[in-house]
Amino acid sequence: MTQEYYIKLQQLEFDSNQLPSEVQTVILSTFLASAIQEHVQGSQIFVTAETTRGLLEFIRFHAQFTLGEIISAMQLMEILLHRSREVENSGFITADNVGTALVCVCIITQKFLRDKPCLNSWWAKTFQMKLETLNDSEMIILKIMDWKLQISDWSYIQFASRKVAVENAKI
Repeated sequence: MTQEYYIKLQQLEFDSNQLPSEVQTVILSTFLASAIQEHVQGSQIFVTAETTRGLLEFIRFHAQFTLGEIISAMQLMEILLHRSREVENSGFITADNVGTALVCVCIITQKFLRDKPCLNSWWAKTFQMKLETLNDSEMIILKIMDWKLQISDWSYIQFASRKVAVENAKI
């Protein structure tokens, strides 16, 4: 691990309360797309770095997601992808519903980290989804997660450092 690596990691921690930059959004979207493609069969067709970038830019702008919130949502999504494989009726996250799962993970993350999150009705209207579908999906995800949303500082740092490693590989 180089000193430059640790400097970037420290900067990432410092920037966690800020809106992500364009460069950070590009790196995060590439990271998110590859995680989904790895776990969700058939998602490679429409889950790309470009489509995830569009989602991240949208929630950054409209829901004012900070860098820390986006990283937390991405980590929660990765945990959900792993856990959905472990559930008896495995394969909850499919190519058909991965978009809904991403929106729900953003909702859950925002509710967990903010005092005043956007309402589910706002998310449903914004993403042109049925509110009932969104509410039901949110509950299913929370059950799969066993209602455990707390991410330790160590786990967050480890996850964020993987993102920094991806960034370093591109330099």
